[in-house]
Amino acid sequence: VSIHTSIFNEYIDLDYTTNLYAQHSSFSGRGEDTDHSYEAVDGYIGRNTNVVSASTQLTKAYDEFSHVMGFGSSYTFKGAETTTGFYSSNKFCQDTDNLTDREKIECEFYGIAEVKEELKLDFSQYIYDILGEQQLYHRLSQTVLYTGIGSSKGDLENEVEYKVMANLNVYNNMFYNHEEKKFSKIYSSLDYDTENFNVLLSHLYKDITTTTGIPQHTDYLTSAIRYKYSSRYSYHFAYDYDLELKEKKRIEVGFLYSKRCWDFGMKYVENNRPVLTPDINDEAKGIKERYVYFTISLKPFMTTSSTDSSLFAYKIANE
Repeated sequence: VSIHTSIFNEYIDLDYTTNLYAQHSSFSGRGEDTDHSYEAVDGYIGRNTNVVSASTQLTKAYDEFSHVMGFGSSYTFKGAETTTGFYSSNKFCQDTDNLTDREKIECEFYGIAEVKEELKLDFSQYIYDILGEQQLYHRLSQTVLYTGIGSSKGDLENEVEYKVMANLNVYNNMFYNHEEKKFSKIYSSLDYDTENFNVLLSHLYKDITTTTGIPQHTDYLTSAIRYKYSSRYSYHFAYDYDLELKEKKRIEVGFLYSKRCWDFGMKYVENNRPVLTPDINDEAKGIKERYVYFTISLKPFMTTSSTDSSLFAYKIANE
């Protein structure tokens, strides 16, 4: 259920949304494990979640471009809740981040997370050229979580997309962790796209939370190239590299031959798939999988591209 209105001569938009949710579970038998046994009782849960938001958008036109700025905020909080049986005696299941192994067994069928009270603030801006095409997009977002003992800041997100020229775009998305005082995730990409040639480069750095508490992170580079040689032939190449492990993760090369009524393509794919080892002190090993894919497409009943939609696959023996 949503309610919308505007104030101050429609300069500020106000919204109120409430989400109603109900769930009923019925059990039979008895859950057991080696340490304890428990018996679940039939029950239901019903509750609503409320979101109040306010936003505004300002536009300024100049001789050669237009500038649009937006400000927004939303506050999410829990409403009424009623529970019986299983849902009444197992409310601790909503705290999914702090469950013991025994509690995880009892909460297996709970499936409902706790409603987090939070305030979210957003700022966004756009720049459009005289033809109405977007040249710049920028967004800042900050979330504040409220708990019973205080408040904490979520990651500060900064997102930017810039059109350098007609066929070249750069993109960046960063998350800053206030508690750790460092960036927890950085994703950047560069995309050059024309009718006959396309290059896409991207890089991802992301902190990983592990059960051992040892800090880890992902540091990954991906690249892809597509070249349309003529109306008949197109070629593509892709290469992914793990900068943290210093090893190649994937390589792909192929071509597509197109006719008016059918397409035929072939590509070679080499993928380094990690395999977990029983001993956490051992270095992770990987299996190098190699495939040859064949593509056949009959137009207009089937569609295909130079990088997907394979019909047949031949697997080469693993190294």
